[in-house]
Amino acid sequence: MACFAMMLGGIGWIVLATLMNMSSRQIVTASHLKATMLGVFLSVFYFGMSLGSVTWGTLAKLTTTKEALLVSSGLLLVCSIYKFLRRK
Repeated sequence: MACFAMMLGGIGWIVLATLMNMSSRQIVTASHLKATMLGVFLSVFYFGMSLGSVTWGTLAKLTTTKEALLVSSGLLLVCSIYKFLRRK
């Protein structure tokens, strides 16, 4: 069951990254700006992903994996509530 869930998560991640790349390319009309914008987008995207991985890995190393998952889910909940309240 866990392997199936990880497979679906991986497929979703690839689809999401592809759709974000495609949508960022359609925002700018000039062709020379499309490549620059895609490069900047991918740099920021992968920097954020690697920074999150290092942060979570460090937290898991200092505590336990269970505590790191609880902290990350709590922060995700706080960010979601903030975004929801800010939208209104």
